Amino acid sequence: MFGTGRCPYGARVEETRRRWPDPEGGPYQLTLIWTRVNGRPQVAGLHLDPISDGAPAVTTSLLRDLKLAEIMIEDREALDHIPQVKLPADVVVEGMRPATVKRLRRAAEIYLAAWRAGERPTKEVGRRMNLTPAAAANLVRRAREAGLLPPTSAGVSQG
Repeated sequence: MFGTGRCPYGARVEETRRRWPDPEGGPYQLTLIWTRVNGRPQVAGLHLDPISDGAPAVTTSLLRDLKLAEIMIEDREALDHIPQVKLPADVVVEGMRPATVKRLRRAAEIYLAAWRAGERPTKEVGRRMNLTPAAAANLVRRAREAGLLPPTSAGVSQG
């Protein structure tokens, strides 16, 4: 799934590969080419290559089904070597829009994974979700209030 090398202008690059849409049979292979900017993996390019003769033509509707953002998040976390944590699916937050719950769940998962890896969890939430420190702290607070994270005392992170 991973590879490393150098691009033509000398920068170190890493690659992640997966078969898509079926992880077993494709009929495409998606390759993301990553470079690090300030230590954070960023996508520098991608390839979507057919791996079988019966692969349908690449169309806009096919690309909409790609869910590239979700794939990039998974691969970035794998490149950063921080374990993924998935909250139980039965955690339900009443009275919130599904998109808000999804965002809070994502923040809680990043927080818990970073905490378990010995990282600074709120800072990691901000870095991975492209948030200011204040916005990351607010999101973590809201996830805690929603019951997605355990209670904590001021200045002490808890997973």
